[in-house]
Amino acid sequence: MNQKPKGIGILFGLWIVIGILILVITIIDLRMMEHLGVTFPRDFYIQPIFYLILAVISFVLAYGVMSKKNWAWLGSLMFSSFLLYQFGVALQSLAFIFGRNYHVLRVENIAHYIALYLELAFAILVIYLSTRSQVKAYFGKT
Repeated sequence: MNQKPKGIGILFGLWIVIGILILVITIIDLRMMEHLGVTFPRDFYIQPIFYLILAVISFVLAYGVMSKKNWAWLGSLMFSSFLLYQFGVALQSLAFIFGRNYHVLRVENIAHYIALYLELAFAILVIYLSTRSQVKAYFGKT
């Protein structure tokens, strides 16, 4: 199959958007940590560095999808599944923060929720598209 199916272009775009959303979440988290007064460098940098790694993985998967790399198909399924898990963990941590610090419910927090839900929807869409027969055939999967 030489011609790229529509799903490949959509997957590429989804991975780019997911990477950008993760970067937005990183920026919002840095602002929230600053607002909450997190001062220890170790606490301050672990989560943003983790999110930056996730964004890089997303951009690498976008490259792999467009370059027809065999690892990109499996990587898309695995990373999307991880993002679904990470969504649940992030939601729990936000609920904990807002439960203990109800005064921090600000625009950044609402934007964080919106970005998380968009990331969830796009991760589900990536799993759906990755399991379509045309996309699987493009990567040589049956």
